[in-house]
Amino acid sequence: MQKGEDVLHRFKRVDVSRTVAIEDGLVTPVLCGVEALSLSAIAKVFMAVFRDLVETPLVILGSR
Repeated sequence: MQKGEDVLHRFKRVDVSRTVAIEDGLVTPVLCGVEALSLSAIAKVFMAVFRDLVETPLVILGSR
């Protein structure tokens, strides 16, 4: 949902992202289609993604 001045907008599809600082910059994983998940479930998915980012070396396009 998005709050406007006098109205709430409800969307059929929801994608969320969270930016994380890493040694070489920022990473912004995007979770698509989370409209059916609870906030707790979304948090668990993000924690799993962040754990994978820490444990797996990243190949960053355009890096030297």
